Amino acid sequence: APKSSATSPKATKPKAAQAKEAEVATPTQAWAEPDWSALVGQLGLGGAVRLLASNCAYQRRAGNTIHLGLDRRSESLLTKQRKDALAERLSAHFGEKLTVDIELGAETGETPVQEETRMADERIEAARQTLEADPNVQALKDMFGAELKTDSIELINPSQYD
Repeated sequence: APKSSATSPKATKPKAAQAKEAEVATPTQAWAEPDWSALVGQLGLGGAVRLLASNCAYQRRAGNTIHLGLDRRSESLLTKQRKDALAERLSAHFGEKLTVDIELGAETGETPVQEETRMADERIEAARQTLEADPNVQALKDMFGAELKTDSIELINPSQYD
C-alpha cells in the first residue's frame, strides 16, 4: 500500500500539468490562413502598430511564428516595440502564443494599404467609364468639343462602385 500512495501523488502532478498545458494550447479561434487585410481590421490595432500591420503582407505561418514581409520604403515603421505589440494582438486574437517575424524587402503580396489604393483606383476607373458612357457627357463633347478631365474625378459615394 505505501508504494501505491507514494506513486499516486506523482501520477497526479503530471496529469495536472498536462491539463494546464492543454488549457494553454487550446486556441480560442482555430487557425486558418488569414485574409490579412480583414484580420488587420479585426485586431483593433491603433496608431503606428496599425500602420505597420497595414503595410505588411502576410507570407506564412511556421510553428508559432507569423512571417510578414515589409517593403523597404516602409522600413521606418518597423520597431521592436511595434512588432511585439502586433504579436501580442495576434496571440490574443488566436488564443495562442505567437511571434512575428517581419522581413524587409521580401517579395510580398499585396498589403492592406496597397489593396485599399488599388480598390480606390478601380472605383475611380469605373466612375470614369460611367461618365464617358453618359449620353449627356457625349452630347457636351460633341457639341462643344469638351474633354473629361479624368484627374479631377472624385467619388462622392464610393460604395456605389463596389
